[in-house]
Amino acid sequence: MKLKLKIREVAEARGWNAPRVARRADLGTMTVYNLWDGTTQDPGLLTMLRIAAVIGVPVTDLYEVIAEDDGAAPEAIKRNPAPALAAVLR
Repeated sequence: MKLKLKIREVAEARGWNAPRVARRADLGTMTVYNLWDGTTQDPGLLTMLRIAAVIGVPVTDLYEVIAEDDGAAPEAIKRNPAPALAAVLR
């Protein structure tokens, strides 16, 4: 199982751009741009929590859980990714 970041998708859907997220989350603009475009694949939990709080979503909304074999997550994980996310973050 793998995690894919959905920060850009979620933020833009709520009217946020990278510089605004960076400013409000007190993060470097390049840090957010690197997360935005996928350059950074494994951000720290605190960074993700800050971004989620600024955007106004649960941190689990910023991730997509995908299976490593075919890229498709089981239906149960698609419906509720929190348990799978918690297992990966442990």
